[in-house]
Amino acid sequence: MEAKDGSKGFDFTGTYEQIKVNNLNTYQMSDGRAVFIDFMNEREGVRIVDTFEAEGTN
Repeated sequence: MEAKDGSKGFDFTGTYEQIKVNNLNTYQMSDGRAVFIDFMNEREGVRIVDTFEAEGTN
């Protein structure tokens, strides 16, 4: 991930814990925070919602 102006950047790494095709993915980042990615079918298409535990420093 990078700042828009390119001044800072960092990488995210993690391990997938659950994969349900076209439904839900969950993974844990290398620092222990959880991430949930939900895929929801809607009339207009698919809504993707990415929920994660924010880190406390930034």
